[in-house]
Formats: sequence, C-alpha cells, structure tokens
Amino acid sequence: MGSIRLFLACAVLVSHATALTVEIMPGHVAVQVFFIISGFYMSLILNEKYSTSTSLFYTNRLFRLFPTYLVVLVLSIAALFSFDVAVFTRMDRFERVFSHGLFMAGTYVWANIGVLGQEMLFLLGVDTANHSFYWAVDGGASAKAWSYILVPQAWSLSLELCFYFLAPLLLRRRWCWVAGIFFASLSLRLFLVSKGPEYDLLLRRCFPAELCLFLLGYFGYLLFLKIKGRPGRHFGLLSWVVLLAVLFSFDNITEEYAFTILALTTALCIPFIFNATRNNPLDRFLGDISYPFYIVHFLIVAFFDDYFEEYPLLPLLATVLVASLILYYAVDEPIDRWRQRRVEAVAAKQLSDSEVSRRWKLSH
Repeated sequence: MGSIRLFLACAVLVSHATALTVEIMPGHVAVQVFFIISGFYMSLILNEKYSTSTSLFYTNRLFRLFPTYLVVLVLSIAALFSFDVAVFTRMDRFERVFSHGLFMAGTYVWANIGVLGQEMLFLLGVDTANHSFYWAVDGGASAKAWSYILVPQAWSLSLELCFYFLAPLLLRRRWCWVAGIFFASLSLRLFLVSKGPEYDLLLRRCFPAELCLFLLGYFGYLLFLKIKGRPGRHFGLLSWVVLLAVLFSFDNITEEYAFTILALTTALCIPFIFNATRNNPLDRFLGDISYPFYIVHFLIVAFFDDYFEEYPLLPLLATVLVASLILYYAVDEPIDRWRQRRVEAVAAKQLSDSEVSRRWKLSH
C-alpha cells in the first residue's frame, strides 16, 4: 500500500507544478483516492490497535498529522517573510489581509494553524472594500479566500480530521448502519454532481459528500477480514497492477464513469494489496514518507516557480523527496516511535488490570 500512497502524492505534486508539461492524473482525484485508503486504514487500526481506547486513537492521530504540518507551516512563514515566496500570495498581500479586521485576521490564524474548516475558504471570496468574505462557490472570485493559506493542500487534513472524529462512532457499528450513512452521503454527492460543473469545488470540499469515500474504504476493510492471513502474494501483485493501470489510464476512461470505476477498483484492490505487503518494510517506509512528501511539496513548488521559468520533473521530484526524507527522520519517525510506546503502555496496563481482576475472582 505504501507504494500506492507515494504514487498518489507524486500525482498531486505533478498536478500542482504548473510549469511541468506532464500529468499523471488530476490532483483532486488522487486526494479522493487517499480518502478511500484512509477509510481502510482507520477501520483497520480502530478495530485492531485502538479497540479499547478511543481517546488514545484521537490523540495519536493528532500527533500523526500536526507535528510535520506545523514544521512545514513554520518553514512556509519563513519562506514568505524572508524570500517573499509562497504558493498563491506575496508578503504585502498577506500582511494587508490581516489589517482587514479582527474576524478576518482570526480566521486566517486559525485556518493556517488549526487547519479544521480550512476547506471552506476555497468556497469564499474576499471583499477587500468591506473587509468581509462572500460566497463564491464557482471559484470566480477576484480575491480568493484560499490564497492566504500558506500550506493550501492541508484542506484535505481538515476532512481527515472530521473523519477521525466520527470514525470511532461509525466504524464500530454494525455494517448495515454504516451502509445507511454511506448511501446518504452518496446521495448528497450525486445531487451535487447533478447541479453541474460549477458545483465541483463544493463537492470536493463538502465533508458530508466526501464521507462516502472514507466509508468505501471501510467496506474494503470488511473484505480484508475475509482474506486476512491467507497467502496472497499473487493476488496482491495482480491487484497492485490493476489499480495502477486504472490510475494511469484515468484520463482515458469515459468521464461519466471514470471516478466511479476508480473508486470501486481502489476499494476492491486495497485489501489484497495490503494483505500481501503489510509485513514488507520497504512498502511501509514508502507509505511513511508519503505524508511528509504531500505536506512539503507545495512549498518546494513555490520556490521552483519563483526562481525558474521552466524546470523538468526530475529535479523537482528529487528536491521534494529529499525534503520529505529530512522531515520523516527529523520529525515523523521519532514521534511515531513515541506514539507506538503510548499504545504499548496502554496495552500493558490493560493486561495488568485484567490479570489483577482474574486473580481477584479466583481468590473470591
């Protein structure tokens, strides 16, 4: 699974580097495939790793996302104020928006630091004359509210956080309850699709409409439970090839059915891929660096866009990869070891409490 996750992060990078003439697949589609994979992983770890501690699940997920994000945010602030480099803004415009009143300044402080709700700024414009926001769901605003987000791809983290909050409440219920919520979310998604292309951005930033993608990953997990532990290298390899083939050929599939085919293929293939690669250290490493790769890539793209009129893919890819490796070894990996120690400590305490309870029952 790690190779698929890193491939998707590369697809997002290529889609955001507008100076490049190549494209793997649309970046927003790659992010939505990420959501399906996230639904699979959250179903897995909730039921196998955090089955007895919801609070530990919540805190460990926050510690998984925020340290790396905050480091990249600090680097992005430094890049803006030291080199006047940012993805969609300049230092003078960024400073000016903070003079438009306490509400607007507070909104951007929270959007950049707290992340949650950041996706809503993609649906708003900035009225600089009246120092306010206005609804611009079609993206036609002259002053787009999202322009002042320094790590703009973090809108997807906001949707992830919403799903993390709901995951223990949803994914531990009977599958029929989850299916009901899935179809409710899918109905909303289909309704927004029916409204036309001008609603595409709202569709991709509306968590209730995106929830069905996460839950599609949950159904993939149910399939995994059926095949778990069985020898599956050949099925895993075949599923890996099939999924990559659909990802690469996405733009060549009839537009009306392309995303449906991709989403269903992802949900069906990831259980077999994970079953075959779950104990592969290289694949796990590729998955681990996919998150820092995703979070840091836009900052690197901003520097490349600012200093080079044209540039090939390979130097950009190599720079982002080096930056992601530094982030992984300096931030992600040490914190991940600490997170795992927290899980082990809770498991040890529960085992100890269980043993004490057993002895008390035997003595009485």
